[in-house]
Amino acid sequence: MKEFDIKEKERIQVINVLRNKADDKGWTKVFHRGNSGPIHASELKPKKKMKKVPQKMKHKLDLPFYKFQKVEKKKKAFEDLREQFERDQALIERMKREKKFETVSKANDSNI
Repeated sequence: MKEFDIKEKERIQVINVLRNKADDKGWTKVFHRGNSGPIHASELKPKKKMKKVPQKMKHKLDLPFYKFQKVEKKKKAFEDLREQFERDQALIERMKREKKFETVSKANDSNI
């Protein structure tokens, strides 16, 4: 494996030398190195793209696939809204009893 790594480094050095060298007519030869990546595993760095893939997959998994799943999701959202509305109503009633809540019409009358 070490021999291969040494040969790869030499090959890359030759390509880099040739890349900067012009021929007789002044033309520079273009070499396609490709996406060869690091030579040793120790040179590997974590890629940011790898972290984003699970987030995309998670988003796709949350989407309903069947029609009944869409209906259930809408029903659940509506029930959650109704529960929040009932909690808000209870809070307003409690604040009215404690005289901490003033309706809009009462607030306008006191300013006049």
